[in-house]
Amino acid sequence: MQLHILEIAKKIASLHEGLCALHQAFSETSKVEMAHREQLQSLLAQATELHTALLDNASIDKLTEEEEKSGSDKEVILIVEDDDAVRQLLKQHFESGQIEVREAVSAEEALRIAEESIPDLIISDVVMNGMDGYTLCKVFKTRNATSHIPIILLTAKNELEDKLQGLEVGADDYIHKPFNVKEISARVRNLLLQRKALREAFFRQLTQVPTSAAQPTVPKEDPFLTKVRTTLEKHLSDETYTVDRLAFDVFLSRVQLFRKLKSLVGLSPLEFISSIRLGRAAELLQEGRMSVAEVCITVGFGTNYSYFSKRFKERFGVSPSEFASKSVKK
Repeated sequence: MQLHILEIAKKIASLHEGLCALHQAFSETSKVEMAHREQLQSLLAQATELHTALLDNASIDKLTEEEEKSGSDKEVILIVEDDDAVRQLLKQHFESGQIEVREAVSAEEALRIAEESIPDLIISDVVMNGMDGYTLCKVFKTRNATSHIPIILLTAKNELEDKLQGLEVGADDYIHKPFNVKEISARVRNLLLQRKALREAFFRQLTQVPTSAAQPTVPKEDPFLTKVRTTLEKHLSDETYTVDRLAFDVFLSRVQLFRKLKSLVGLSPLEFISSIRLGRAAELLQEGRMSVAEVCITVGFGTNYSYFSKRFKERFGVSPSEFASKSVKK
């Protein structure tokens, strides 16, 4: 028993590049005395406490400078327009304490800015030198990092065929020039509100307590969220799986993943990973075929049961054992 405790303590220490050793002389018939047992148990408690503290720090994570900038509460609108007067008119109208406006004078510049900043909405002219707005919209809607962004196309063309072309490449709205500033403002506001409603719906869907009861109708999950969820489930038991690895696996930079998940579900990547782990833990506890310790390991918390219990209670309001007990009674 005592040597088993020492092995656990050594394992925890080695995880953090530390060293743990017991110095004791043994005879062939000697036994570990009670004092040694208490020392080992105290050592294990200290090591577990240290491990929990380190995991707490990891869960908070040190955001990169780019993520801190991306984490602003301001919504970001990218305006793509090669007419200086129109671009400045739109910028002056939308820029405020709640909205940050970024500008591009060409589709090529817009692609670079959007890939870096992942805006909340894009307003683009159709007729531009080089790549036109239709092609730009199609590229945005097919790229992993930008596929979710609402796009409004502006054009002087007023033919039905032109509008259909815009809708076919994935545009969310289509406004004719010359436009009324109040009209475009209303269209922008509606699209941002729709995105907010979807974000809240996805958040509720992701964080609700699993139940067998009939659920209210929810929107179909965004394909990107499905991809991220599926990727995480493949690595669910791996407690070393990081945000950087997740970003790599879904073909995004860390900052792009941060911005996209914030936009889609209102969670940072770390919060998203934790939510998936805890949600699966609740499902397993409801099934009742695993102990709390087994569930803890299965969902990627390793053998740090106290940390798992702490996070689980923060999410569901009860400890894992209490949650399992209530599920059995139901």
